[in-house]
Amino acid sequence: MDGISGDIRLLGADCAEQFDIADCSNVEPGDVMVIHDYSCLQRSYKAYDRSVAGIVSDAGPYKPGIVLGTGDSGRRQVALALAGRTYCKVDADAAPVHRRATDDPLDG
Repeated sequence: MDGISGDIRLLGADCAEQFDIADCSNVEPGDVMVIHDYSCLQRSYKAYDRSVAGIVSDAGPYKPGIVLGTGDSGRRQVALALAGRTYCKVDADAAPVHRRATDDPLDG
């Protein structure tokens, strides 16, 4: 906290939140996570999955500045980046990665 300006400075690169993950998930920072069921997430295993929830925070030099929802649910948890910068595991060998426009159909 900067006492002169009154600014609160978070030195990490993203705002993340803890989410429960499926026991079968071998999860690492940068992994894309999808909705497994109504109570947890798992690592994505297919292209163009419509159930993407987010990216696991804390990859490379991009550490979270703040982590929300750190309560103990009794299950394994990971921090998903909600806003800011984070590394993402993506494969651009077959085709370049492009931002999809919000009005583009996903199936065509």
